[in-house]
Amino acid sequence: MSRHRAAASTISPVTISAVVLLVLLACATIAFASDRIPADIIALVFLLAMIFLGYVTPAEAFAGFSSDAMVILIAAFVFTGALTRSGLSQKIGQTLLAVSAGKRGLLRGAILTTSAMFSLVINNVAATAVLLPGVTEALRRRRIPPSKVLLPVATASQLGGMATLLTTSNIVASEVLRQRGFEPFGLMDFLPVGGPLALIGLAYLYFVGPRLLPRTSSMHKRLLGGKQPRSLARIYELRRRLQSARIRPASPLVGATLGASGIAQILGSVVIAVVHPDGSQRRAPEPALKLEAGDVLVLDGVPSGQDVLDAVGLEPIRMKKPTRYLASPRVGLVEAVVTPRSRFAGKTLKQLSFRENHGGVSVLSIYRDGAFVEGAIGDVALKFGDALLLQGPRSALRALRPEGDLILIGQEDLEQAPRTEKTPRAMIILIATLVAAVILPSSTAIVLFSGAVAMLLFRCLQTEEAYRAIDWKSVVMIAGMLPLGIALGRTGAAEQLGDFMVAHIGGELGLLVFFTFATVILTQLLPGGAAPALVMVPIAISVAVRVGADPRVFAMAVALATSTSMLTPFSHPVNLFVMGPGGYQFRDYARLGLPLVIVLAFGIVGLLAIRG
Repeated sequence: MSRHRAAASTISPVTISAVVLLVLLACATIAFASDRIPADIIALVFLLAMIFLGYVTPAEAFAGFSSDAMVILIAAFVFTGALTRSGLSQKIGQTLLAVSAGKRGLLRGAILTTSAMFSLVINNVAATAVLLPGVTEALRRRRIPPSKVLLPVATASQLGGMATLLTTSNIVASEVLRQRGFEPFGLMDFLPVGGPLALIGLAYLYFVGPRLLPRTSSMHKRLLGGKQPRSLARIYELRRRLQSARIRPASPLVGATLGASGIAQILGSVVIAVVHPDGSQRRAPEPALKLEAGDVLVLDGVPSGQDVLDAVGLEPIRMKKPTRYLASPRVGLVEAVVTPRSRFAGKTLKQLSFRENHGGVSVLSIYRDGAFVEGAIGDVALKFGDALLLQGPRSALRALRPEGDLILIGQEDLEQAPRTEKTPRAMIILIATLVAAVILPSSTAIVLFSGAVAMLLFRCLQTEEAYRAIDWKSVVMIAGMLPLGIALGRTGAAEQLGDFMVAHIGGELGLLVFFTFATVILTQLLPGGAAPALVMVPIAISVAVRVGADPRVFAMAVALATSTSMLTPFSHPVNLFVMGPGGYQFRDYARLGLPLVIVLAFGIVGLLAIRG
């Protein structure tokens, strides 16, 4: 790192404006960490406060919405949507199996490398989402426990994002630099530092990771053999929950259709099959199915108490192996994960009228935060990362895939693989765009925007799908917080922070260490990758300017440090995404992540000090 003259020893007088701004920033940070208020709302309130207090003009406040950062971010989301919709999942699984040639170690290495490579151009959660179906299928075929691989896959996606501009925190850092009059980062500027760190991290995940993660868990036994319906039934503990009841001759259900009977609402259970007295049966029965005396209902989630059954004229019976009614050539049993920006998030199954609106598909169980959700799951609001056990007609299950609200895993028996004819077209456009961005670093935004438009023109993505692929909440949050750098300079807060830190921390190296490790800690507390960068990058740049250090070095340190959200399932959405499919507990994240986070933090400081 080059030597610069330290700031003057005289500390600037504290102004009321600076104190108020820092208090507002502290409140916003606490609100981000609490996750009780949507992050985009917090950013908009913070933006309005800066306007009303006169820290930024309206033109400066709203300039963030039309900045290069927004253009780059939206283009990256469009690329993500195009690759996600092109049916890459199955191709990836087949390719990984072919490349590994039946060798477990080679397969794990190929999966980790693919995850890191994907996150160079699409966001971390999307990279993992694209890989998840194909990877779980490849693991099942090679009898590898997913608990040994899925969390490393999520971590590898964060590592890959360190090596390119197309990561949210890196885009934020570049825009704040441009906003302050410094040269923004180009597409490959992060590679000399982020690339070696990513390689070190991948080596750690490959050689050390499997030793730190559990070999078996209740959620990954489905991939270790046996028929999938039976395996999933064991995993989701359906054997202890399924009960059977016969319709009595005097029951009010006789002659009624299943949908009109209201039995699901009365009992708070799911009818997974109806067995008629002649032995014929209907799995995942349609609402129009007419009920008759003597029919046996196979139920998931019967309430305790004979009085409830008596009220609808049912008598409990013991049935041997009721789980055999879970699947058939017409009916499938699969697992799914709630995706980011899913329309289902925050709504209950009852509010969604899930079974009625999805062709008779029922949610039999929900796995969340390392445990099964107990009680009436129809009244439970779904969350991103929830693992759901679905039963229903295979055609209806197939129809869930293109909607994008759920990612189906273990879906090999659903037939009709997704169409992949647009994959080569999307890849050609993406590669051409990235090459052009490297050749024309001063025009990164317009090049990426052109590539996104090309995706639409060549029908790699429909317009409606493109709008849905964009995480508008992240766009609003980032645009709302970008004027913070202007406010820090105008109120004198940057000057006072710089003087304080020089007096109490030391020179450039000490400050670089402070901002790197402070960001590492903050990024474990603030969900997602954008919030820590939005808070720390403007402060780091302002302090660097104040003490005469290189602001690009400090901005890069903070941006890279935000890619270490690895210690809890809640520090980054990608961690939560694999919790259900991998069957992970809270402690698994810290066990795998802590050594890696320490290595990465020291690596960031060391490599930047050498480069500077």
